[in-house]
Amino acid sequence: MLLAAVTIIAGLAAAPGAAVAQSFRPFDEGPRDKSFAAFRRALVKIVDARNLKALRRHFHKEIRVGFGGQNGRAEAAKAMAGDPARWATLARILRRGGRFERTKWQCRTKTGPRPCILPGFIAPYTYYANPPKGRDAFETMVITARGVNVRADPRRSAKVVARLSHRIVAVPKNPRKNVPKDWVEIELPRGKRGFVVRRFAVSPIDYRAGFVKEGGRWQMTFFLAGD
Repeated sequence: MLLAAVTIIAGLAAAPGAAVAQSFRPFDEGPRDKSFAAFRRALVKIVDARNLKALRRHFHKEIRVGFGGQNGRAEAAKAMAGDPARWATLARILRRGGRFERTKWQCRTKTGPRPCILPGFIAPYTYYANPPKGRDAFETMVITARGVNVRADPRRSAKVVARLSHRIVAVPKNPRKNVPKDWVEIELPRGKRGFVVRRFAVSPIDYRAGFVKEGGRWQMTFFLAGD
């Protein structure tokens, strides 16, 4: 049920020496709908408590957790139970805003399923980042904080060559090899490069979650990563 990303660009003054990249402030439409806001607050508590039984009740019966046919509540529960890191990832997603979507769906009727449009929501906001010119989502990162240090090398003691705040940046097509997993290499102006701590850089096609309101009830329809 993935929908095409909608570009949302918000202006933000660049820090001195920062990369020439698109500004991209965090946003959250969730509070606009009282029913969704209440649903999300309850879901956050469930996820923080790692209550799989309660979480499963909020899964849609056709929830997707992968692109290889992994569908349904049982598969989703199995994925959560077998990967503790997914709980922390889902907790971050729920707190990172998102956007309402008109979602194409197969509504259940007395005569069988029929196409319909239902209220939906996709999180996090980083899913909507528009790749830099000439790049695709696999070559894109979103800086999710203010004043993030860009260092000359992937180590805390390396020289700071720029500071970025809430920006969309490109990753090099030929990245440096053997970069530690907790660092990301990004492009800077005039052919320069730098490194940022990975927790401040999120891919638009990293883990995201989708929700739909069917029969007056919000449910999770997917929780996956990739394209």
